[in-house]
This record gives sequence, C-alpha cells and structure tokens, in this order.
Amino acid sequence: MNKGQATLEFSLVLIITIVLIGGFIGITTWVVGHLVPRQNEYEFGRLGAGTKATAGLPEIGYSPSLYADDQVYYLRK
Repeated sequence: MNKGQATLEFSLVLIITIVLIGGFIGITTWVVGHLVPRQNEYEFGRLGAGTKATAGLPEIGYSPSLYADDQVYYLRK
C-alpha cells in the first residue's frame, strides 16, 4: 500500500468517525432536551394516588349482578 492511499483512507475514516460522533452527540442533546419537559408535563398532569378524576360515582362501577360468586375474589370477614 502506498503512502497516498494510506493517507486518503485514514482521512476518510477520520471524517466518518467525526461525523458519527457528532451525530451521536446531536441525538443525545435532542433526547435530553425533550425528556425533561415531557417528564415534568407527565408528573404535573397525573392524578395523585387515591384521588378521583371526577367527584361523584366511582369511575369503575361494581354491580354484583354482573358477576357470579365464584368470579369475584375479595376478603370476607
């Protein structure tokens, strides 16, 4: 292999490596920039534990007539 070809190949590999590292840094910067606002929006928009979205009737109703006794499992006193 002559010196000219080795220099050309080294330059090409160096340029490709720099582009890949730059792309990785760009993607990482974009993800970090969008992750924090999305997490804050999620945390402030969700309901706290034990609270209901609306006052009044339960959101998921239970009607004993819909289920047979062997389909409902709960603790009995």
